[in-house]
Formats: sequence, structure tokens, C-alpha cells
Amino acid sequence: MTAMPDYALLSLAGYPRTPANAGPPPQGWIQYAIATDPASDFDAVAFYNPSTHEVVISYAGTDQIPDLHNLSLSEIERVKEDWLLTNLPAAIGAR
Repeated sequence: MTAMPDYALLSLAGYPRTPANAGPPPQGWIQYAIATDPASDFDAVAFYNPSTHEVVISYAGTDQIPDLHNLSLSEIERVKEDWLLTNLPAAIGAR
């Protein structure tokens, strides 16, 4: 069974590499596959632990900050709903 600190490190590894989050996956885990979509800024990384046969997929959602001055009203509404209905509850630990 994977320990919670390992899950945190695997989650961090799903985000694009910067000096702030660079580093190898936890001991016993290998990076198996990477998927990125530059158009949406969505990333996913699959990790595999050969000794436990576990697979963990770490997702990094979009992190582009939209230019609200150039969005249509419907796009602004979508951004508002995304932040209020998903990002904000996730940030405070809502389930």
C-alpha cells in the first residue's frame, strides 16, 4: 500500500517541471507515460511501482490564467463557474 507522502510526491510530479517542483518520483516508482495537450494546458503522468503492481495517474489541470478583457460573456461565465464550483471547493477540502 502506498503511503500518503508518496501520493503527494506523485501528485506534484504531474505538474510541469520547474525548479520549485523538480525531483524524481518516490523510491520504487517509475515514470511510465506522459500526456500533454498544449492547447488546453492539461497534463497527465502515469507512474508504475513494479514491486506492488500499482499504477498512479497524476493529473495537472489547466493553469492558464485567462485574459478576462478578451473573453465573451459566456466564456467569463464558464471561468467563474470553474473557479466557484470546482477550484474553490477543492482548495478548502470539500468533498
